[in-house]
Amino acid sequence: MNKNENVVIAVFVDDHAADRAVVNLRDWDKRVDEVKLGAIGKVSRNGDRLQTKVVHTGFFNRALPIPDQALTTLGNELSGDYVAVVVAVDDYEAQMVTDSLVRDGGRLLVNTSVKTPEEIAAEQKAVGEALFEDAVEKTSEKNTRPSTYNINKPM
Repeated sequence: MNKNENVVIAVFVDDHAADRAVVNLRDWDKRVDEVKLGAIGKVSRNGDRLQTKVVHTGFFNRALPIPDQALTTLGNELSGDYVAVVVAVDDYEAQMVTDSLVRDGGRLLVNTSVKTPEEIAAEQKAVGEALFEDAVEKTSEKNTRPSTYNINKPM
């Protein structure tokens, strides 16, 4: 499913560097069928305001899901010619997008797909419980005999 509910944000030294990173992401998105990035945008500072520009609408035409905390961080980090690239991604795309942005010279600010140790532990517990329930169900299916089963062997 292509929800693109996570955000990866990296800061670049100028608009030209950010544009190169965006072009690389768009090319990758077009080239690889399994990758369908969400919206890609650029954020820069214009005086005391943040200016945004969506440069790629992605698979679904939606606004960039930038959390409030990320906006605060972004506002504090952008100065001078610095430009941020914001990418809406699925969980499985987040690390690859992060690697691409860093490889293109960006400094990672936000990756909302990164989980806390508590979230990871809760996920692992849920997976373990589901696997246990599945094993119990399969075992009980094997031990169930049809009603026509005759325990008396024919002589």
